[in-house]
Amino acid sequence: MAGGGKLRKRLKASLKQRSAGRKKERARLVLTNCFGICPKGAVVAASPATFARDELLLIRDCSEDATAQASEALVAR
Repeated sequence: MAGGGKLRKRLKASLKQRSAGRKKERARLVLTNCFGICPKGAVVAASPATFARDELLLIRDCSEDATAQASEALVAR
């Protein structure tokens, strides 16, 4: 994905902001190698909250709106 570094920085900042005040439950961003499940030009994101809902998130761009929506879904209970 073009702009992957920008996406990482924005998503990390957004997750940190949304989980502020929850020291033990603070969301963290962990990068891995490709698992081969991403559509071309997208990034797959998941969290315990999304797994509980049987969901994976696809992030197709690194806009502030896209990262805000993704981080909200990742920390939602």
